[in-house]
Amino acid sequence: VQRELYYRLLQQPIFTSTRDVNEAVQDCISLLRVPRSALGVCCSSKGAVVGRLHIRDGPCAPWIDCSMLGIGGKSIPGDPSAIAAFTFQCQSRYILVIEKDAIFQRLAEDRFFDTVPCTIITAKGMPDLATRVFLQKLHREFPQLPVLGVVDWNPSGVAILGVYKYGSFRMGLESPQYAVPALKWLGVRHTMLEDADGQVFQLLTQRDHSVLQTLKRTLQTVNPQWAEELDVMLEANSKAEIEAVYTSNGVDGLARLLEQSILHQNWLP
Repeated sequence: VQRELYYRLLQQPIFTSTRDVNEAVQDCISLLRVPRSALGVCCSSKGAVVGRLHIRDGPCAPWIDCSMLGIGGKSIPGDPSAIAAFTFQCQSRYILVIEKDAIFQRLAEDRFFDTVPCTIITAKGMPDLATRVFLQKLHREFPQLPVLGVVDWNPSGVAILGVYKYGSFRMGLESPQYAVPALKWLGVRHTMLEDADGQVFQLLTQRDHSVLQTLKRTLQTVNPQWAEELDVMLEANSKAEIEAVYTSNGVDGLARLLEQSILHQNWLP
């Protein structure tokens, strides 16, 4: 595991933090032009999946029904080679990618996947490599299923969507092969927050402005519709979390709002 590598090297005065190790591994991947697995390095996964999906992790292994695993779902292993061995049976019509674990658990508890036949995935924040590998494999095997992202209405949320859709510049050569260009921005967008209580909005910080401007420079050419949503955010000088929807639609309002948006294909490509 990549974090274990840091502790093994503590006796050598080379690296001062796990971030230094991470960047060194990325440099090796770029210089040698090999995948991370060729270096014998893998990352711990924080991802999980729940919903209308059966998974088997080997020819003789039992099928795991991801709709029967409770609110935590099935953990996604950190080793990409283990994910490559997965076999899927999918009864979903959509794949939902959720930024936050709390929202993932809420949708799982409400069995949202029974109302809208879907598979729900989360990386509990910025996506790790294993969760991206899992999503890319699932999308490759079921390309007809729309992949829909749900994140906070803030620059960091858009950055998370961008990593899933376009890849991460920090990952160099590893990144493009795990991107899912078909991912669409389902929510949260400003039109979903029009009736929200004003107290749920927060002012953009200096860091937010920096992230937003970086995103805009990239998205203005590759995805103008996403850039327009960022313009709305910038003009309002405000941001909001997914949970802001609760103030205007109640605790169950998010599920209803997502259902209606999905049925009307109200998303940004």
